[in-house]
Amino acid sequence: GFSAARFLHLDDPTLDKSGAGLGILYATDEEIAETEYVRADNRNALVVRHNIGRAGLQLVVAYLDHATEEARIAQYQELDAQLEDMPTVLVGDLNGLRNDMRGARLQHRMSDLAIRCVAPLIPNRLSVAARAKGVNQRKLIPEVLEKYVDADATLKRPTMPARFPVFGVDYMLHTPDVAVSNFNVVNTPSVRRATDHAGLVADIAPAA
Repeated sequence: GFSAARFLHLDDPTLDKSGAGLGILYATDEEIAETEYVRADNRNALVVRHNIGRAGLQLVVAYLDHATEEARIAQYQELDAQLEDMPTVLVGDLNGLRNDMRGARLQHRMSDLAIRCVAPLIPNRLSVAARAKGVNQRKLIPEVLEKYVDADATLKRPTMPARFPVFGVDYMLHTPDVAVSNFNVVNTPSVRRATDHAGLVADIAPAA
């Protein structure tokens, strides 16, 4: 297990009853020096800081909105404005697909291509239609790519839904002054019981 963890409800008034209990979780083996719960537009985000290295390490856990592109951008900008200028890792469901799948494994490129082609053809009467079409249209916010490096830039693995991942919407991104190693997407039975997304794990430290 982990030595420390933090959980925070999204507290998003726009979510229906089925999503009212949604939250974000961060677990670590390192001592947590500071925890900050920040408001990013209409929902909460979690900021945890560790006294690691000369400048420290800031971990940000966020779940960006899927409703509109405007809401997603507003959430990211408001969140980013509240962060300290220090080595940072941003992790969570950013509700956007990668802009470029070059370099990914063939199976991941094919599943990404398939979902992009199939999603628009799903009949609107099916319950999954709106969700699949919405995810298919959203891309990672350009401002994010200007600041952060993708920890899974080589394999670009899908993370959602957990039982049969086809959408790569969960990310671990880091500023260039952070070293991320042993990154992995975890999709065990216990993870699938707890969430509809695969989990992300990694060893993180300020770059030497």
